[in-house]
Amino acid sequence: MQDLFGQDPKCRVEKLTERITPYGGPVIYYRVTREVKPGEAVDIYFLSRHLSSGVYLLPHELEWQAYMYTLLRLVGVDCILGTSAVGAIYYETGGYRQGDIIAPRFADDYIGDPYTFEMRGFSDKYAFHRPSEWLLCPYLQGLLAASTTTSSTAVWANSVRGPRFETGRQIQRRKRDGVHLVGMPTAFPEAVLAGEGAVPYGLLCGVSNMAPAKHSGRAVGEVMAEMQEPMLRAILDVAYKLTYTDTEHPLDCPCRQDREKSVFDILGDPS
Repeated sequence: MQDLFGQDPKCRVEKLTERITPYGGPVIYYRVTREVKPGEAVDIYFLSRHLSSGVYLLPHELEWQAYMYTLLRLVGVDCILGTSAVGAIYYETGGYRQGDIIAPRFADDYIGDPYTFEMRGFSDKYAFHRPSEWLLCPYLQGLLAASTTTSSTAVWANSVRGPRFETGRQIQRRKRDGVHLVGMPTAFPEAVLAGEGAVPYGLLCGVSNMAPAKHSGRAVGEVMAEMQEPMLRAILDVAYKLTYTDTEHPLDCPCRQDREKSVFDILGDPS
């Protein structure tokens, strides 16, 4: 993080750690305080989902509840902007290619795991049943698309738990369903939990491979490393618009429908 912001005299970077949450810990994240004008500053928070526990975790091992609780409840963020490596399914026309950066419009789920803050002693008959049509906030996706000069109606799917890639037959089924982008459970659980926290969630995807993948995770990582800088620039562009200008998330955004209050506002904090 110091490499990204340490040279900016208007920025101060601070490493923070939440030792424990109701969902485990520790959670490591960063606060970047940037001076807007003399005497006035704003905070932007950064978290690496794979390294937030202090050791590298694979997609199916991620501690979504712990780090999302930290962002939503302990930090109190206004919105979340995520990035994710994905595979692109080949289409003769209108498809995506390796190296493309995309703000998908719709989300699908083939895993079906219960990504939720609900647990024994922190439950309710109604509070956790929430609409999922707009897991990706259309307003934030529009800002992200504009920051990458792309206009996307792509369907992105939470496809396999990993760490393996999809089989050819699995990709054929996704293609018949109209899916364009496939990934492991990284961003999708975050989007669901953000909905429980009543916070808009935006996502930028980098196409690291064509699906079904025909090479190793190392090759995928190399492609993703090349996309890291432009993806970060796009994320920061939207973050700055939301924090330093009059750009605001609209109160009538579809992603807010029947998700106006967080489960924590309804039930309090889990013990």
